[in-house]
Amino acid sequence: MKRTVLAILIVMAVVCASAGTLFAQAKKAPATITLTPKVKAMAPITFNHAMHSTENKCDTCHATATGGALKTADAKPNAFHAAGAKAGLCIDCHVTSAAAGKKTPSKCADCHKKA
Repeated sequence: MKRTVLAILIVMAVVCASAGTLFAQAKKAPATITLTPKVKAMAPITFNHAMHSTENKCDTCHATATGGALKTADAKPNAFHAAGAKAGLCIDCHVTSAAAGKKTPSKCADCHKKA
């Protein structure tokens, strides 16, 4: 009897631990994110995270394969490209993709749409 109860408790502990791990992995980022530029003259960007995450690995943009901090141009939040959009996390990828023939936004107004 004691062995049966102990076995049941062990199985329950394993199931609970597994469920917690699966729940943590199921946590997802929002489908879209609004990015507000530091330069007030530029319109906010609606970033399609769902589309980008299906086409890229997390560590393409994030510091780790599980997400987290972004690899930004100057290590500051929302610094997705350097002044004048000459280089940086987002613009480098978009310009490279456009040069390879992929239809992708590569000009300021393509992403910074005025309301």
